[in-house]
Amino acid sequence: LTTVVDASLAAQNAIIAAKALGIDSLLTNGVLRGNTECFQNLLGLPEEQCVPLFVVLLGYPTEEPETKHGRYLGPGLLHKEKYHRMSPEELQAMSQQYDDPALHIGLDFDWRKQGYSSYFEWFFKKWMPMVAPGGAQDNGLQLIRRAGYLKE
Repeated sequence: LTTVVDASLAAQNAIIAAKALGIDSLLTNGVLRGNTECFQNLLGLPEEQCVPLFVVLLGYPTEEPETKHGRYLGPGLLHKEKYHRMSPEELQAMSQQYDDPALHIGLDFDWRKQGYSSYFEWFFKKWMPMVAPGGAQDNGLQLIRRAGYLKE
């Protein structure tokens, strides 16, 4: 766990430093959902005792995006002094913010055109099954087993 925290902090610091130099970034844990063997071979990583947790892509933008991503700032994001379980009304308000195209909180695609009534309907019915056990997420589990950190 300490190693995961250290790697996360190092990535965060690299992203902040890069932004100060005008370099944009993308941080993704998609490596654990994709073809992990291909990724390990591409970078020449050892099979044992090496688990790539995420990828930080760095580069100079060729142009600024038309819109910046928004950020949800309502209840449930920060918990002060104790955990706050969101009420049905707070959950509905959160869903409305994600569904508002002017706020640009969700991913950059139109889930409405795919027939979903809300961002969270798309997230739980389309996205989550792709990363559920038996889906692409099992690649990450196989990687951790090959690295010797988890036995059958």
